[in-house]
Amino acid sequence: MKLFFNINSGVALSTIQKSKAKLGNENMEFFNGLLTSGFFVQSVNLTEAQAKREDDLLLLLQTMLLLDNRHEGREYKNISAATCLAYAESIRNTYTEDKRNTLQALVEYLDNTFLQKMKFLRKNNVPIVGVCAKVAQEQGADPSAFKAFICEFSNNIYPAYEEASGSGNIKAPKVQMRLRVMFLAMCQHFGWDAEKVQKPFAEEIPLYPESPSHEGVGEAAAADPNAVENSNLPSDAPADGGSAEDAPNYGMPEGETASSDGDMDREGDAGVGNGLVASGRGETDGGDD
Repeated sequence: MKLFFNINSGVALSTIQKSKAKLGNENMEFFNGLLTSGFFVQSVNLTEAQAKREDDLLLLLQTMLLLDNRHEGREYKNISAATCLAYAESIRNTYTEDKRNTLQALVEYLDNTFLQKMKFLRKNNVPIVGVCAKVAQEQGADPSAFKAFICEFSNNIYPAYEEASGSGNIKAPKVQMRLRVMFLAMCQHFGWDAEKVQKPFAEEIPLYPESPSHEGVGEAAAADPNAVENSNLPSDAPADGGSAEDAPNYGMPEGETASSDGDMDREGDAGVGNGLVASGRGETDGGDD
């Protein structure tokens, strides 16, 4: 209905709205069902502009693309809306029943994990959380335990994650860095041997980067935020392809108190002008082109 409204009112379709035709009726019917879940409707923290662009579908496609990279080695250079448009076209009539069942189970897991809107579930973070939720699901972690981990993660500052959330955050190396940091932190939180758990990306991507600029991303920097300085926060500039309203807001609104786990009332505005969680963590939303 929203698509037809935009066409009839002369509003230009966003890149991701154009992907609906690429997906085909059967796939779109399935994905629409997922997008009406509590996770996407109530828990994900989109701005008003992002919601109008139907970026919830973009987040779903980004998560699917990252899962295909993890499970099948599918390559990608970035997770932009344009890339997801091409991805949508590639899975038309080829998205198997097994993959549908896997995706359905993952969204149900996320539904049971996040029962309220959470500030951390912004555009930059949702696909990363989705992939790590798949790992947690495979390891038998209870949804409430995974929620506790995400709350802990969101209330700490991981410099490598923050750096990978700034300009260019939709590019593959930065997406993989965010996956790497959250995965290692999750393994440390649950006491899992990271070497024995399937990585959050394709097997050929190294778990510990060799670049000198990323020293300490391993057990110390990624899994123990207190072992590194709280520096290297992203700039106030929006990420590649993002609009000015996608830029982070580093201060709590006057008179607002952040909860310890970053949850928000469901009745509140969908992320417009929200501050950050109590730790003062910086975030940058992903670009949409």
